[in-house]
Amino acid sequence: TGTGAAPIIARLSKEQGALTVAVVTKPFYFEAKKRMHNAEAGWEELKKNSDTIITVPNDRLLGLMQKNSTLVDMMKMVDDVLLQAVKGITDLINLPGHINVDFADLKTVMKEVGPAIMGSGSASGENRASEAAKRAIDNQLLEDVGIDGALGILINISATSSLTMGEFMEASALIQEKAHEDANIIIGALFDDNMGDELRVTVIATGIANYEDSADTISEFDVVGRAGSKKVKTLHVTEKRGLDLERPPHNQPMSFARPNPVPKGLRPMPTPIFDEQNDLAEWDEPAYIRKKAN
Repeated sequence: TGTGAAPIIARLSKEQGALTVAVVTKPFYFEAKKRMHNAEAGWEELKKNSDTIITVPNDRLLGLMQKNSTLVDMMKMVDDVLLQAVKGITDLINLPGHINVDFADLKTVMKEVGPAIMGSGSASGENRASEAAKRAIDNQLLEDVGIDGALGILINISATSSLTMGEFMEASALIQEKAHEDANIIIGALFDDNMGDELRVTVIATGIANYEDSADTISEFDVVGRAGSKKVKTLHVTEKRGLDLERPPHNQPMSFARPNPVPKGLRPMPTPIFDEQNDLAEWDEPAYIRKKAN
């Protein structure tokens, strides 16, 4: 199957020195746990043998479809999402544009960076640039992580040749605000006169610092079944070894216990170390008189 063959193909590709980018989906919730477990195992192997891997959970598509959508429509949407992910990468190199990106730039962002996330958004009208950029970075088709703090970002802005410099700067600025201050950001602008008034922004972010931590969170999907829509929560646990002495446990507040005050009347009296009647009288005499007496 593809799950078992993909890691082998990826390994052979890397051995030939090719930039290896995997774009995959995860099974729907209704496809049973065994299939999901197999997919997770295959994903781990594919991650080891790829420069970067972009993952789209199929369950996220359910929230975008109408309840009366056919199975064919659903599968077509899955294919279209994967197509947009691949086109967002290849079009930057193959198609002419106002700002071209070469393969060396692409390799800088995607070589040996592990998991990556992708978002795509489109809009039309007066504020199409900002709206498309916001939809791209808020895209919920991806894993439970955002582009915040990403060390590498690939931005593809597609529109007709009427794309203005102001729109280009507005869309790219919104995305760059989310990235790490030292991030390597590559921006391309492509012209497609068949798009009409539409402007599309595709974002691929790599070097996500909190990607692995997100596997410990609970993901919530809208699953549409016979009885209607209900929330299904799945818990993904990432194995962690060793003890981090520099950081307290996550979400576990530290508390310090203060002893309860004792009422004054119940406090124990100190035990005197000398006789109050005789010893105090002795210390009332000057030192030179006590020496003469001795």
